[in-house]
Amino acid sequence: MINSAYVVTVLPYLVGLTLGIVYRKPISYFLTRLNRAKLSSSGVELETHKQLGKLSSQGQEMASILKEIRNDIERIVHHEKPYTDYVEVLQDTEKYIRECCEEEKSHSTSHINIKIMAVSMNFSWNFIAGKVPKILKDYDNAYINTEIVFVDADFLELLQLETYNINWAAESRQRVMQIKNFIHGLPDNLRDRFSVSARVYRNIPHWHGFLVNRKYLFLGRTDWDFSANRPKLSVGQNKYLYFDRSAVAGCERIDLFSTWHRYYFEFASKSIHDIN
Repeated sequence: MINSAYVVTVLPYLVGLTLGIVYRKPISYFLTRLNRAKLSSSGVELETHKQLGKLSSQGQEMASILKEIRNDIERIVHHEKPYTDYVEVLQDTEKYIRECCEEEKSHSTSHINIKIMAVSMNFSWNFIAGKVPKILKDYDNAYINTEIVFVDADFLELLQLETYNINWAAESRQRVMQIKNFIHGLPDNLRDRFSVSARVYRNIPHWHGFLVNRKYLFLGRTDWDFSANRPKLSVGQNKYLYFDRSAVAGCERIDLFSTWHRYYFEFASKSIHDIN
């Protein structure tokens, strides 16, 4: 998190960038709002373009503008700092799920939707099976619906990928059994509050990740290594990016991920319960 002193220091240099990226409006729009905030000598005094005078109760719009810009700067910096691997992603995924639960804590029920698009869920399944039940225990009014799509084991086997370090086909088969056993073994106090639907599709995703409540997206990419005799698929060790709906670019990525997830989940996959 950026501290306030830092924001004040760099504010003159980032105002234009922030307005251009987030507000999509010229600097003149910002200046107009500042001039409107200059109500009287007892209100907001603007001595020069470099110095802001004292704020009174009449100058609340000025404080609101500065707060908005500070928050937008922090979001921009956060977006431009990619996660190095899946470990940090899962930590923040849990944080945002809990935030969603907190936001609806005053409601009688809190409904959280998690969409996952993966290769074999090597790095995400332990999170779903281990962390999510703990979150539900902490928020007794929460209901979590999880929709998962990952790559079919038979399809992965046909690709004859390098199996050094990880055998993707074997992992996918193991995941099918683990998810089935997990669903069957859910305790009664969680069975009605934790829905897990999993399907397999026949493709290698260019992008994969987590989407929480159509608001918070953690997006990773797949990559290839051709140093061995067979192509080696790389997934969780690659960089991840974070997007939310605070900016146009984030909305576009979230919508794109949602449409691909829906296509695989509803039209181009089969349920794990149809796999023997």
